[in-house]
Amino acid sequence: MVNFIRFLCVALCLCASGDVFGKKVSGRLGKELEKELKGRNLILRGSIHQNPMTYYEHGGNVYYYQHSRKHPVLFRIERDEPVLVRAVKVRDDELRIEFRSARLGNGLVTFSAPLHSPPLNRAAFDAGFALCFSTGEESEVLPDLVGNTSSSVYHVASSNHLPDADKRQAFRTHAEAEGAGMRACKLCFLRMPLVSDYATERTLALYASQQIQSMGQLATDDAVQSRAREIGQRVLDNWPVPLQGYKYRFSVMEDDEVNAYALPTGFVFVNRGLLEAAESDLEIEGVIAHEIAHVERRHSYRIYRNEKKKQMISAAAGVLVGVLTGKKSKEDKVEKAVIFGGLAYNLVKAATDVFYEGYPRSMEEEADAMAALYLERQYGGDGLAEMTRVLKKLRYYTDYVGVDEKNMRAFRSHPLLDDRIAAFTGSRVEVFDKPVRVVGRNNRGDEVVTLEMSCQRWTTSAVASRYSLDPTQILGKAYATADIGKPRKFKDVVFTTLAGRKIKLDNKEDSLIGPYEDQGFLLRGNLPVKLDELKAKGVKVNLDGAKLKWHLETE
Repeated sequence: MVNFIRFLCVALCLCASGDVFGKKVSGRLGKELEKELKGRNLILRGSIHQNPMTYYEHGGNVYYYQHSRKHPVLFRIERDEPVLVRAVKVRDDELRIEFRSARLGNGLVTFSAPLHSPPLNRAAFDAGFALCFSTGEESEVLPDLVGNTSSSVYHVASSNHLPDADKRQAFRTHAEAEGAGMRACKLCFLRMPLVSDYATERTLALYASQQIQSMGQLATDDAVQSRAREIGQRVLDNWPVPLQGYKYRFSVMEDDEVNAYALPTGFVFVNRGLLEAAESDLEIEGVIAHEIAHVERRHSYRIYRNEKKKQMISAAAGVLVGVLTGKKSKEDKVEKAVIFGGLAYNLVKAATDVFYEGYPRSMEEEADAMAALYLERQYGGDGLAEMTRVLKKLRYYTDYVGVDEKNMRAFRSHPLLDDRIAAFTGSRVEVFDKPVRVVGRNNRGDEVVTLEMSCQRWTTSAVASRYSLDPTQILGKAYATADIGKPRKFKDVVFTTLAGRKIKLDNKEDSLIGPYEDQGFLLRGNLPVKLDELKAKGVKVNLDGAKLKWHLETE
């Protein structure tokens, strides 16, 4: 009884001091800040790291502010972004600032204090606010990096594991820190791909990778593995457009089949049979460029999303993530197991169908267009000629094994090989000087959907007519904010020329565009000129019920 009374007294004291149960932010402070900030235009500072949590010190205590993961794009920006403050709210021990970017949508930043620090007051808030936002009037330049003079490791200035004050050295850039003999902290500079729903995509990759390696084995010849890695890295180092940020792994399978295949998030497998059939590294380079294009354009994930929508399994996605990450759920265990079983099946099916059956024609064409862009920019006509030679070898190989005897899968997709050979023989790829942007805005004038098109593939009229190919292919990517509401089918784009002629570019995949998702696409049609040289007075995008005003941006 005495021990219980002692425990109760200690608990009450800790509660009174706020060290256990948290400290409430003053309601007066919230009202004061709402009056000052609501409706004000600010600059959200760009970040050199991807952690949504930013720690800072004030008065000898540690505080933090955190970007909401519901709005991932706005805490991963690397450049300053104009925003408008919509609301300031106080919720128990935190102060929340809701804001909006006309370009990137809504955002939320929460200011608070760890349990071991005093509650957030005005001075502590101001210190964090100056790190997160800029009014455009500041003259002081704050250091982004802090080095540890004892360990020679430099950190993000907003991390929670900075060295003691007497061991700190401030830097503005990585080059400055490394010039002083410092090396980067591994934790501070973890790089995650800047894509939506990366956790699901990673899960797809792990399932499919296990499936592939259970059916065969990796080559044990170090020289062979090293060759594949070197060629793969060469392609990545010279990729013609910015990479998504995946960590690539290039591996050789001990398989005589002339084939290669890619899995989500950067797993690329090349069979020994393909390496032995190649007469030069450039032939292998073209194949790997094609596989990297599948990864960068997120083809497996796009297939998964389409399958997911068809089967209406989105309501259970949270349960899946909880199971995969080991998080607890309040749902009944039996119900969760049933849901997980169905979701797991669909994940495996979406990932492994690609391995067995190959990608749809539209995605193979998209990957070929990216590979052609890479090869033409690096090697000119010689690169395209080598890719054509590889495709002919694959066609010759399929004649040997027969379609019925050996399933056509991955890179060696038999029904497409003749068309693909023709396209590489009679096509060229050009990159626009500046991406062509088509923007859909709502009634407030906010950007809701952005289509950004970067390059164009031309196929000669003779080849196009003989093989029923589209003379023009446009590679692009789409991005949408939360204002799009729900994933919508992107069907086509229609440009109206100055002469009144309408030119339709069809997205045959009818790919989905959803909130905060970057979505690749390939438009097909017949353009008389390069898209960035097209003189158009109007543009309309068929986006499944989205009521937006569309504009072609020329600047």
